Amino acid sequence: MIAMERTAVRSLVGLSLCLLLAGEAIAQSPGEVTVADVIPTGNRLIPTEQILSQIGTRKDGPFSQQMLQSDQQALLRLGAFSDVRVRTQTSSDGRMIVYFDVAELPNLIREIRYDGAKHMKDEDLAKITELKRGTPLNPHRNQRAAQLIAAKYRDEGRLWASVNLKEGGAAGDTRVVFDITEGPEVKVRDTKFNGHGQWVSDARLRNQLLTSRSFLGIGGKFIPKMVEEDVRILTDYFRTLGYLDARVSPEYQWSADRSGVTIIFHIHEGKQYRVGKVQFQGNKVYNEEKLKQLVKLREGMTYDKNVIQADAQVITDKYGFDGHRILVRAQEYSTPEEGVVTVQYEIVEGKPVRVGNVQIIGNTRTEDRIVLRELGLYPGQILTWPDIRIAEQRLANLNIFEMNAETGVRPTVEVRDLDSPSEFKDIVVNVQETSTGTFMLGMAVNSDAGLSGQVVINERNFNIFRVPRSLDDLLSGNAFRGGGQEFRLEAMPGTQFQRYTVSFREPHLLDSPVSLMLNGYYYTRGFVEYNENRVGAQASVGRQLNRYWNAAGTFRVEGVNVFDVSPFAPPDIVNNGGRSLLLGFRGAVGRDSRDSYLRPTTGSVFQASFEQVLGTYIYPLGSVEFTKFWNTWSRRDGSGKHVLSARSAAYFAGDNTPVYERYYGGGFRSLRGFSFRGVGPFVNGLNVGGQFSLLNTLEYQVPVLANDKFFVVGFVDSGTVERKFNITDYRVTAGFGFRLVTPLTGPVPIAIDFGFPIVRGPSDRQQVFSFYVGFSN
Repeated sequence: MIAMERTAVRSLVGLSLCLLLAGEAIAQSPGEVTVADVIPTGNRLIPTEQILSQIGTRKDGPFSQQMLQSDQQALLRLGAFSDVRVRTQTSSDGRMIVYFDVAELPNLIREIRYDGAKHMKDEDLAKITELKRGTPLNPHRNQRAAQLIAAKYRDEGRLWASVNLKEGGAAGDTRVVFDITEGPEVKVRDTKFNGHGQWVSDARLRNQLLTSRSFLGIGGKFIPKMVEEDVRILTDYFRTLGYLDARVSPEYQWSADRSGVTIIFHIHEGKQYRVGKVQFQGNKVYNEEKLKQLVKLREGMTYDKNVIQADAQVITDKYGFDGHRILVRAQEYSTPEEGVVTVQYEIVEGKPVRVGNVQIIGNTRTEDRIVLRELGLYPGQILTWPDIRIAEQRLANLNIFEMNAETGVRPTVEVRDLDSPSEFKDIVVNVQETSTGTFMLGMAVNSDAGLSGQVVINERNFNIFRVPRSLDDLLSGNAFRGGGQEFRLEAMPGTQFQRYTVSFREPHLLDSPVSLMLNGYYYTRGFVEYNENRVGAQASVGRQLNRYWNAAGTFRVEGVNVFDVSPFAPPDIVNNGGRSLLLGFRGAVGRDSRDSYLRPTTGSVFQASFEQVLGTYIYPLGSVEFTKFWNTWSRRDGSGKHVLSARSAAYFAGDNTPVYERYYGGGFRSLRGFSFRGVGPFVNGLNVGGQFSLLNTLEYQVPVLANDKFFVVGFVDSGTVERKFNITDYRVTAGFGFRLVTPLTGPVPIAIDFGFPIVRGPSDRQQVFSFYVGFSN
């Protein structure tokens, strides 16, 4: 038995040895040569280790003639050698010894000077040239550096700059000296356009350009590469709108001293093409009739590339929501003599797939669940492809991850192994954490509340449960962060109005679709009739029901103090003086289909609410508001939209409502042409507020400038504030105003209105001018 075991062991050892030898024989094919050694020669200043680190040929690695040529070029690019040669020698065992014979440059750079550089710092120029003291002096590299400096000056608008290599052009030099003549900064004095139709203004074309005009010597650098890009942009602009044969060429008119230039863009529009046939190819899941119902492109309409691209996205989304990944390419076949384009949507359909594993990369601070709930895709479900794009947008909208258009950094959602036969596709989410804390100082002034300041501390990625467990948590910035919540402290001291608030928002309470908002606040306000301050807290829960509808419930508790009551105040005000306690329970439902929150052009907003208040006084409050927007006209390229808006709002309150909870009219966003709280039922010349208010506004907004930053508005406001649910004094005002968007005030425009009462009540207080201006940083 023992003999048999020994025989078995010997057999296993022998078999293993045979397999090992066979593996070595397979690994080293008969025709392959390996490198015995790599030996640099001739180097005195450059260490051997540095040379070896730059080449791909390695000791005991495979020998490759192609690799040797690549290594030779890599060493020459170092700029440390005037010549590099490669030779080989076969060793006794048949392997190859490789020699790199290098000829070092004779001198090192002892000094670098940029003579004549006045508008660029030496450190900036050093980054351009990449020259450093103590490195080998390479005449060819120095000449190239001079060219790079000159190119940089031209890119900065100094077209006539010249750079001469005063020293450093000979191998025996030890200094590199650049003689720089900067020349004048060439300014663009004007940009003009010739040959385009009257349907587009010079100002609108100028708004497309990257090149800007100089104003009082400020800005307007002339950069030739930028003009080349402007030519491409203008050409695309005309071709997108149907002028498929459009051509653009620039002409330069120089000033006498060549320090200024006028650029004339000569435009050949050609004819505007119309759509001939609209065709579909490759579609199997949906027939042509169904696809034609989806797209907006129609035969006979003016060609518009934007419409075609939007239609391609609609088709992609229709397939994608049903789980089909498709490729849609719009092919265009034009007939120049007829000015007609046949548009064919070529569709490559794919089979539905399911979500595999989901991996999140880069969320070093933010919890996985915050990303997953915005992704909305879970393992095993049918992969709805449009949700990939929607998820990327939702992650961006969180404003807690890096978004940089210049570097291309943004949240991305990638589907892996698209070409694999597996039904399940893994999803990888890439995000990069960014700074989410904000400290903001601001100022606002308006005709209703006077001048006020603003100090805000805000954290957009707050986590109330991540308490610091160590000093490192505090220093690293991870404490109280990463939960996707928002925490805000705000102070608004002012001349007539002051407010101080602390708020907390959880957008997904317990990872559900329900949001939670908690507020604590104190504010004080002075009126003609009395002064008022409030301290309170508020809790709100809300839910987005679908794309447009939402609902919310709110509970508030407030302590109100009415003081400094006017000696002429009627009982309505006197009886509500002093301190009181309010407990309010409010429910609201709303619908919002606006295309923009800041400047809507289409859609509508509706909100209805009811609140029952208990405490010192018991009363109900209710409101209904509706606003509709219409885009009545726009330029051919979609800009310059004229907007008509109509707003109606009705408010009611119970009989026992205190004076500080009643309704008042007048002022900005109310009845313009009257002062703030200048409309209402008056007693002894003092406004006591109403239990019923009805407001109606009709406004028309027209952009004046080609960049859509300045608007003129005309309006008619009407309405009333009554003591009871009736209408006795219906006011009407008309007026005009301006809206100006500036970088200083951010996206919210400066608003200035002039209102003129046409019909008013007996005691109403008139105020023609109303305005709002806000600044923040």
